[in-house]
Formats: sequence, C-alpha cells, structure tokens
Amino acid sequence: MNPKVQKLIDEFGLREQAAVEIVAMTENSLRAKVRRIPCEVWSRVVGYMRPTSQWNPGKREEFVERREYKVNGGRYEPEERG
Repeated sequence: MNPKVQKLIDEFGLREQAAVEIVAMTENSLRAKVRRIPCEVWSRVVGYMRPTSQWNPGKREEFVERREYKVNGGRYEPEERG
C-alpha cells in the first residue's frame, strides 16, 4: 500500500477508498501544475480573428455563453453542454 495512503488511514482514521482518492487528487493536481502548457485561443470577434486574451471582459463573457452547433445532414443541431 502507498505510504501516503497508509498515513492517512493511521492518522485520521479514514477508510482506504477515501484515503486513496485524496492521494490521487493531490498527485494529479501537482502533475497538472507541472505539465501545464500555455495555449492561446483564437476566435472570431467583430469580423476578424484575434486571441481571446486580448478581448475586453464583455466579449470574454459572450464567448463563454456561446453555443456550438454541429452540421448533421444539412441541419444545425446544438451540441449538448455538460
């Protein structure tokens, strides 16, 4: 058993599954910070493409609220959000 998991069980009386999940979440969050690569998102605004990082707060909010559509046999169908 992972020593970190065993320590949580011994010191805090956690069930094994809870201790495993805590250790996994901690490890994953540390990996995510190390592996994070900046990615610039471009989108069309006011007729031309530009990075979303240069948009004002109002345009950024509109971008978050946009709905994506897929073309299916000539019909536009909104994609499920979720």
